[in-house]
Amino acid sequence: TFLFEETSASIPIKKDTVAFKVNPDQTGFFRVKYVSKDALLALGGMVEDKTLAVRDRWGIQNDLYALVKNGDATIADYLSFLSHYKNEDSYLPLSNIVANLHHAFLVLEDKGREQVAAFGKAFMEEVLSKIGYEPASDEKATKSLLRDQVLFHAAAYGSEEAAAFALNRLNLMMANEPIHPDIAG
Repeated sequence: TFLFEETSASIPIKKDTVAFKVNPDQTGFFRVKYVSKDALLALGGMVEDKTLAVRDRWGIQNDLYALVKNGDATIADYLSFLSHYKNEDSYLPLSNIVANLHHAFLVLEDKGREQVAAFGKAFMEEVLSKIGYEPASDEKATKSLLRDQVLFHAAAYGSEEAAAFALNRLNLMMANEPIHPDIAG
């Protein structure tokens, strides 16, 4: 356990330690910058195989995006790290990734915006392929909330499949045909 009394601190880590998650369970109100690319890569592997808790998987990418906003990391760094979330199925990290990508898309210009849109389109399509376009009768509310967010952003980033699905549901609504209420909202 370390006690932080200054605005920044360094934590000495043994040489044979590959990765060390700072702020486990995101209990502290501070940002973490992992300066070692090897440590970030190792943590990415822990994200992929889900050996990190959901809050930690959320926290690592959220801290990294905060560093992007501060100018201490690039959007390319963030998008590269997000590749470790290809197996993610938890609401907290996924909904935050959706929000962070949306923010980046709104504030970046030209090449940065194009990078976010290209990555976002593929990422959202992958999430939709896992959770489905149509709600299941027994699914958790968080999956329905996530679908709503992901569908909108997938279409905004240029997903033809998401746009076609949304247009189809709009046409059904306009024809007074029933659609699932979680899609209608």
